[in-house]
Amino acid sequence: MNLKALIEKLVAQLDTLIGHHRDFCDLVRAEKDAIVTADVKLIQEKTHAKEYLIESIKGLDGKRATTVGEIFFALESSTKNITLSQLILEIESIESELSQKLRSQMNTLIHLVRTAQKLNQQNHDLLAQSIQHIEAMKKNVLGESNPKTETYGAKAQVKSSQTGAKLVSKEV
Repeated sequence: MNLKALIEKLVAQLDTLIGHHRDFCDLVRAEKDAIVTADVKLIQEKTHAKEYLIESIKGLDGKRATTVGEIFFALESSTKNITLSQLILEIESIESELSQKLRSQMNTLIHLVRTAQKLNQQNHDLLAQSIQHIEAMKKNVLGESNPKTETYGAKAQVKSSQTGAKLVSKEV
């Protein structure tokens, strides 16, 4: 394959990767909706879909890395740092239009990856906060359902103990 054909192959691979990363961001958003509605089945479905998409992205990224290596070989470059960024610098003078396209795709991928990381972190924080609330509710319910010890009132009479759970939280 000639150099231009290899670069166009890389552009097509990056377009596919961008599409998969957009799908991943959509899945993470849908996962958040499932978390908010506490739909366990939907959460599991979204998690499995994310896992499948991650494996697909890893496979595509492996192909992308192979293509980048082929381009460096075709360029007869002695560069040890075989990355997309370095490739863009190497081909800038030869194929400036494709170089700009690659730079744009790389920036889009970086943005999508950061967005996915941010959304995943928000989901993680939401789950952690939900667990804290559930634990606090559990303590409130269990703490109030245990019989209270008998205490004495103002007239030295034993107050009756109160049993039964109260579902009122004193949290703010």
